[in-house]
Amino acid sequence: MGTHFKLLQLLFKSCIAFMTEEFGGGQPSSSTLVYYSGILALHGNRETGRTAKLFTLILSQLIYIQ
Repeated sequence: MGTHFKLLQLLFKSCIAFMTEEFGGGQPSSSTLVYYSGILALHGNRETGRTAKLFTLILSQLIYIQ
């Protein structure tokens, strides 16, 4: 197996781990993926959120990848 294949395999395993992570104490916010999607809601360097229209596009891309 080449290095490229091993890297892709590691990336795939990481993605599966993020998607199947159990919520700690039943709280969705304890999930790495949910936490990351919250970070994606931030807009640029400002501490403001994206509009619903922009954030929906980001979430739909994240769901499509999964």
